[in-house]
Amino acid sequence: MVASYNEREEIHPHKIGQTFWSMWVGMRGTVAAGMNNKRENHSQEKGASMKSWAIRTMVAASAALAWTSAARADDPQGLYTTIGGLFVLQEDATAGGDPLFSGAEVDFDDGFGVSVGLGYDLPGLPIAVEFEYSYRNAETETITFGGPGGPIQFDADLGSHTFMVHGILNFQIEGTPIGLYAGAGAGFTLSTLEVSSIAGLPVTGDADEEDVTLAYQIRAGLTFRVSDNVMLYAGARWFDALDPEFDGVELDNQSVNIEAGIRLYF
Repeated sequence: MVASYNEREEIHPHKIGQTFWSMWVGMRGTVAAGMNNKRENHSQEKGASMKSWAIRTMVAASAALAWTSAARADDPQGLYTTIGGLFVLQEDATAGGDPLFSGAEVDFDDGFGVSVGLGYDLPGLPIAVEFEYSYRNAETETITFGGPGGPIQFDADLGSHTFMVHGILNFQIEGTPIGLYAGAGAGFTLSTLEVSSIAGLPVTGDADEEDVTLAYQIRAGLTFRVSDNVMLYAGARWFDALDPEFDGVELDNQSVNIEAGIRLYF
């Protein structure tokens, strides 16, 4: 039986104000930078912007952790499941490895993803442990090699099957159904690359490659309690699959994901 949030010990708003503001500024800056940079063909500047979001989020999560010993989170406890959707802002990638492709810049369009998870809120603590499977997909647009030549049309799909374990902090705002969450996860990703054509010419033969690498992500956002057993969430996450290799070509697999979904307690 999950108690109503009004019956639980609550955290006063002034205790979370500074942390909430830091998280909001970090998430807002990341989304704005991601959308603007995608239009400007700027791989390096955008990558720095997205990574700075990860640093801001970790600082916010650390600040939140500092007051967990002083107050218990007003959050449901026990076993839960999640399902959500992802809007994927795929980072433009720099290729490495094979001398023919080394240094080439690959531009990506925005993509989509889904996630499902099974977690457990620890009794008496604002901490949850969660196992999650997620899938992301993004399509390439062009590839640019070094030298005088311009971008070349490059049609391919980059897919990511990811399995991770997360640690998540949950906090409830006093007297409201609104809360905050922040967390990080680590695991592994099966990255797949399916190439359709290069410079308008179809690729024949076996053009599908895959690789398994370690991966991590950092996430933060807001929750909204619909009932004692139902919670909605929305936020953002930074994802990094740590340079998978496709037929000798290393390719960055990093993205900012806007997430939204539902958490159901048993």
